[in-house]
Amino acid sequence: MTPPKPRLPRLARAVLDVIGCLHTLGGLVLLAGTLLDAGTPPPVEMGLGVAELTVASRFAKGGPKTRVAAMIVAACMVLAPLTGLAMGGFVGAAGVVCGLVVFALCAHRETAAWFARPRP
Repeated sequence: MTPPKPRLPRLARAVLDVIGCLHTLGGLVLLAGTLLDAGTPPPVEMGLGVAELTVASRFAKGGPKTRVAAMIVAACMVLAPLTGLAMGGFVGAAGVVCGLVVFALCAHRETAAWFARPRP
């Protein structure tokens, strides 16, 4: 029988799920806007949202590679708005904070132990 998932990995997955849904919906809205204005490039936000949802769905069965993937996605969650700010755009502070939270939760010892557990 599998031990219950600790609190920190559950919280990291919940944040990835919520932010992934918001990024995907925001990407769809931006995509609809680009269809109306043909001069704008397609949004990267929707791709980030799909990546967040994919990694979050792998938390239940995933091993250490899933934790590393979550940390990479979290770093992208932090870097994407900051690069937009460097190009003169708007930065979503909530996305940066959520990315830092997911990264910190995935880097924690308890989460690493959960992903390194033996699997049946």
